Parts: sequence; C-alpha cells; structure tokens
Amino acid sequence: MPQNRSSVPAIHQQSWETVVRGGYGLFYDIASGSAGSVSGAFFPSTANRTQTQVQFPFAASVMVPPVISTTAPYAQGNFLVQYDKDFVLPRVHQWNVSMEQGLGNGQTISISYVGNAGRRIIRSGIVGPLSRGVYPVASPDFNASQSFNVNSNAEGRADSSDYNAMQMQFTRNGKNFSTIVNYTWSHAIDTSSSQTNINSTNFFRVDPRLDRADSAFDRRHAFSAAMTWHVPSVGKETSRILNAVTRDWSLDGIFQFQTSYPLEIIYQDLTATNNLSLSVLRPDIVPGVPLWIPSTGPTGRQINPAAFSIPTTIRQGNSPRNSIRIESLWQPDIALSRTFGFGEKVKLRLKGEMFNVVNHPMFAAPQNNLGLRSTPGAFTPSATFGQYTNMLNRTTSQEGIALSSIYAPGGPRSVQLSVKLSF
Repeated sequence: MPQNRSSVPAIHQQSWETVVRGGYGLFYDIASGSAGSVSGAFFPSTANRTQTQVQFPFAASVMVPPVISTTAPYAQGNFLVQYDKDFVLPRVHQWNVSMEQGLGNGQTISISYVGNAGRRIIRSGIVGPLSRGVYPVASPDFNASQSFNVNSNAEGRADSSDYNAMQMQFTRNGKNFSTIVNYTWSHAIDTSSSQTNINSTNFFRVDPRLDRADSAFDRRHAFSAAMTWHVPSVGKETSRILNAVTRDWSLDGIFQFQTSYPLEIIYQDLTATNNLSLSVLRPDIVPGVPLWIPSTGPTGRQINPAAFSIPTTIRQGNSPRNSIRIESLWQPDIALSRTFGFGEKVKLRLKGEMFNVVNHPMFAAPQNNLGLRSTPGAFTPSATFGQYTNMLNRTTSQEGIALSSIYAPGGPRSVQLSVKLSF
C-alpha cells in the first residue's frame, strides 16, 4: 500500500519558528528535616541506656527500657535542640528566560538563563555546652555537660545560596539519525551545601558569611551528547541475504563531560565542643608552599599537607571553603542493538552495551581531613591526607549516584547484554 505522505510526523517538517519563554516562582520550604530532628531525635523525645559486658540471654533487669525524666535536671541525651524565636520559613526565588529557534527539518536550538536564590535557609549549630563555650549557659534544669543546638535562620545566622546558569541545547530528530547535545555554564554559591549542619561549629564562633563560597556540588561546565543511528540496510533488490543480515540495527552513543566539584580542606578539633561530637574547622594557608606535590599514587600527585597549618586558637582558618578543584569527569558509552519481528505484534530485541568504552579511570576526591586535635597543643595528622584512595564509581556522597558501582560514572569498562521480548 502506498504511504500516505500526509501522515509523516510534523517533527520532520520544515520549521523556523522562534519561541520565547520566561517564568518566576517563589517557593517556601516546610523545613521537615530539621523539624524531625527536634520532634523525634533529641530531648525530650528520646532516652537511652548503655549496657556493657552482659551475657545472652539477657536478664530481665537488662531489658528494662530507659525512662524519660520528667523532673529537673533532665538527663536524657547530650543534645537539646530547638528553633530560635526569630525563625521564619526558608524560601527560594527561581526565575528563567529562554529562546528556542527552529532550524528546519526536525532541528531546534535553544539558549536559556536559569537562576535561583535561597534565602533564610536553616543553619544549625552548637551554642553550649551549657557550662562552657564562648557564651556559656547556666540552667538548673539541665546538666552542665549537655549542649544546646539551635536551628536558626535569623538575620546574621541563616544560610543562603545562589545559582546562575546558561544552558544551551541542540536537538535533531531525523528518520535515521537523532541527537541531543547539551551544554551548561553555571556557578553555584552558598554558605552550606547540606540541609542542616547539626553538631557544627558554634554559631558565635563562625559567621555564616565567612563560609560563603562555591557550593560543594558546583560544576562550572557540563557537556553531554547522545545520539541514535538506525543503520541503513542493504536493499532487498540488491541482496535478500544481505538485507536480512543488515536490517533493523541501531547504534547508540552517550558522551558526558563535567569539570570537577570543589574540595574543602578541614581538620577536626575535639577541644571545640563536647566529648560526643567533633568540630570541623578549616586550617590556615602557609604562604609560598605549593598546594600539589608529586606522588606515587594513581594520579601522580597529591595535596601537600605542608601547605596548611593548624591555628593555635579555636577559630576558622583563612583557607577558603571549597577552594580546591580536582580532576574532571568524562566518559563515553555505546550500545548496539537489533530488533527481530515475528508477525505484527511480537518483537525480540537483542542489545549489547559498553560503559566507559576507553576504560578511563576516574578517582573520587582525595582525603581532605588533615587530622585531629584532641587536646590543646596535641595534633595527630592523618596518614592519608591529600591522597586518592577510592574510585569515583564507588562513592555516592558527591555525585548522588544511585546505580550499581559497575555502571556508575568512573567505573571500569563493563559490558551488559540484554534481551527484550515485546508482545
């Protein structure tokens, strides 16, 4: 039956339209994460007791649950968590403007500006312990060893974030060849890259504005390209055998490239808080000392521990937050498939996929913890500081990877074969 030309999808028709879009939104956060920590994880909602050197089966006296105290001084837990009196709902402003231009024959190109600004974002910190700290708190209702943790977004204590990006995209949808190419040039800045920061440095020791720097997930450049090619077959009029061998093949390819995320150099100070949590602080920079030095590790270099010094007093060092960039991420993947038809409704698809075709190794961030100061004047350096100790595909904290480590970006070359039957 001759093909009805009017039924050809419009996506293959000539189009030179120009479309301009824009938008703005204001969104309020319900702060459920930090609210949950107040309602269920700390005093007065929990109580605990510790048993050591007990034999199994446990005696009845061992299994008696702890009792939440209702009389002062309240002894449950080591943290008291609350919102401050100036708390308001966090909010995020989002806006965008874009222009899309048709290029005819199923092709379009678009360019967009995307931005958002997070304001009055929750920041949590330790105000105590009640008996010490920069601002000691005395209360007959609590033990002196307990700490007072405040969730706050009051002016001067709130976190903030900003994101600005240029996004470009080219698409082509053809009969035998389709592709999509994306490029993003962006910059993400904030004072904290996690929702809350409980057990962090004392509010009054660190001004949040001193933490304003590149976000932990900031990637300045991101490029990706994907294509599908329906491989032309030899016509039946040329050779029926070759036609049967060469028809219904498809080749897919994906390439991704991203510049690195930033890394923050830290050390832990047990003298800055109570005995059940560690304060995370930044060191000072030693002028004139190179940041990177040669090493025998997998990348041939490591961060130089001599480039940093530990302050003699409890304070935030002059090393900027998230100030070091590491290796970029890039990886090509390909897939080859063929579809077999059995009648009008039954189809069998065989597919082979190869991830990280060139077997290019990519490493997770090097160890960023300089070491631990347990008492004033006593600092224990980390033996692995600055070294690359893990592959990228085996880590999820920075990349948000939810795949098996075999198929995650940065894994070794791997091959996957699959069969799909549709009916």
